[in-house]
Amino acid sequence: MQVDYKTIKSLDLDARQLDSLLDLYDACYGEKSASSPFIKMLVADRNPEPWLWKNLGKNKDKSTIALAMVGEKIVGSTAYIAHDAITNGIRGFILQSNDTMVHPQFRGQGIFQTLFQELNRFNSDKGIDYFYSFPNALNPRVRHPENFSTSIYANVPFVVRSSSVQKLPNEIIQLSSFDGVDSLCQDVEYETGLIKNQEYLAWRYLSNPHNKTNYELIGINDKGSLLGVAVLKMYQEKEMMKGQIVELVSSNPDVTETLITGAESMLHDRGADEISIFMYGNTHHKKVLEQRGYSDRPGSTYLVFGRVNGADTCSLLNSKVYIQMGDNDVF
Repeated sequence: MQVDYKTIKSLDLDARQLDSLLDLYDACYGEKSASSPFIKMLVADRNPEPWLWKNLGKNKDKSTIALAMVGEKIVGSTAYIAHDAITNGIRGFILQSNDTMVHPQFRGQGIFQTLFQELNRFNSDKGIDYFYSFPNALNPRVRHPENFSTSIYANVPFVVRSSSVQKLPNEIIQLSSFDGVDSLCQDVEYETGLIKNQEYLAWRYLSNPHNKTNYELIGINDKGSLLGVAVLKMYQEKEMMKGQIVELVSSNPDVTETLITGAESMLHDRGADEISIFMYGNTHHKKVLEQRGYSDRPGSTYLVFGRVNGADTCSLLNSKVYIQMGDNDVF
């Protein structure tokens, strides 16, 4: 059976292809639809809104998708979602490799690797050098990085502590928007990472179709100047209620500690048994979290970088990479 490949801009995916893509999600992730609101919307509800939001909400003219086709049926796909970023101190774009799927009946034929090669070939002359992803330990990019021109930077740290009673600091206020965050983000220094500005944060959290009411915004404001912002989330895993700090924007250790204290207080009051945050990077956040009793919990997710143009090495310094993962239900 012949498998054909094509790569298109995500915004050029037609209605028939999108419907076939939902069938592929069902075949690959249908069993997860009960535990993941994002997958449930795609599979059980046949609602393409989450996919469209993720792929078209930001820099849609640069986001691309590679498809493996048998006739009119999509049997494999992978996407590159374009984000504003700084790589090695240079502002531009970085591509997030996401949603790589191969239909169970067609696995073991090299479709994954061919999709990846097609996507890189399509993007090699677009002026975007780097991609990144958060694959698990079974992903071919982790098991055979030499086949994908990727560099594995680390297992993504998942830091966690038990919930406990905390007094809510007087400085903490609840926010309804990310107004004023742009000037704050300029003070968060990193050499490589996503540009977390007002536009990105509003897209990521306020317009998220599967989780519009689950995120809570808090901040610290001093005489009209925003000093720090955190985004909080509650979710249930098995019998345990968990709280997560899914975003933390602050350049000052004291502000960071006050935000974390406020987050812990609010999440505990909402019934969280434990509190966690995904954080990767050489920043002051890690020291503050360690001082507050957070400890690493082994996870199965990796941070992988690669070169779109197929170079053998990915020349990013490990200590200067800063990408906060957020909540991994979506990405």
